[in-house]
Amino acid sequence: MLRVRQIQQATSVLDFLDSFAPMPIRIARIGKHRALPADFEKVPFEQYLYVDNLFQGYLNTQQDELLLQMAQILYGSDHVKPSKAHLVGIFYWMASLKQYFASLFTNFYKPAPAKGEGNLLGSSQPDIYSQLRESTNAMIRALTGGDITKEERILKMDTWRALTELDAKAKEAEELRKAYKKP
Repeated sequence: MLRVRQIQQATSVLDFLDSFAPMPIRIARIGKHRALPADFEKVPFEQYLYVDNLFQGYLNTQQDELLLQMAQILYGSDHVKPSKAHLVGIFYWMASLKQYFASLFTNFYKPAPAKGEGNLLGSSQPDIYSQLRESTNAMIRALTGGDITKEERILKMDTWRALTELDAKAKEAEELRKAYKKP
């Protein structure tokens, strides 16, 4: 017969499942396919945007097909065959990456107000695909300054460089907003 203390000790090794790693972690290989850098450093912004949109879609729909599409990008092959465990690993990788970016780029990644429990992170958003498209377009526009001739260069830019610039722009916008609110 097991005692309560024994059960508590045995389950304590699974505590990591209720939080995300402070640094992004990932499964380095699936079969012969190597993963992108865990922290997305030196990864084109375009790839980050694509993966982030798939991740946000997954949070709202819980469709494994979206995790499979993420695996194909993250592991650089349409032929990657992730197991269910790999798909869970991909979810944890992206969740830990988003948490990591939120800690680094605090002006850009501000928590959205919660309005319900419609997805895995507890927020409800109608028509998620329109919202994702608008969000992506806003990020690209902020980086190009409205000059569409710069778009291709922006999309090829390093993810960290793009997020650093978006964070600075968010900080400037907040400072302007505060300055105009004062009497």
